[in-house]
Amino acid sequence: MQKIAFIFPGQGSQTVGMGLELYKNHVKAKEVFDAVDEALNQKLSKIIFYGDEEQLKLTSNTQPALMAVSIAMVKVLENELGKKLTEFTEIVLGHSLGEYTSLCSIDSLDISSAAKLLRIRGDAMQNSVKDVETSMVAVIGMELQEIENELNNSKLAKNEICEIANDNCPGQVILSGTKSLVQSISQKL
Repeated sequence: MQKIAFIFPGQGSQTVGMGLELYKNHVKAKEVFDAVDEALNQKLSKIIFYGDEEQLKLTSNTQPALMAVSIAMVKVLENELGKKLTEFTEIVLGHSLGEYTSLCSIDSLDISSAAKLLRIRGDAMQNSVKDVETSMVAVIGMELQEIENELNNSKLAKNEICEIANDNCPGQVILSGTKSLVQSISQKL
């Protein structure tokens, strides 16, 4: 038996227009987007399909939006195959907010609850950097130790921060912090 894993994405993979073709062509996908809109009491689907890029990038929108698109894909796939995801998948997992999507994909968390939780999570993340210009960047092709050394040797101005946010895999590290310091360190790296 072939083993299949579903890995759901985290923030950063969003793009305006994602999921629109699914919405237009599959009832099961439309049901997902409608359920998310209803749970959030907002037409998040309009932001996803036609919105402004900056509005979609807000974590309070990005997180439930990515979950909605991923779950819409799952529901279409389940409908087309006539099987639940758990019947043809060995494992589900997710990166960051994708963990919530993975739970939702196997019905451990319903769509409405996932949307609401991700809105709360996104709001909390957004509010934690209120009135601060922040940035994230992927550092590709460097060892973690090299990056840590550069961070430790960097001179920090008052209220500036740059930290390793994720060690995704060998050769891919995510930095986050205040925009100016992230940009400065990125240039050095």
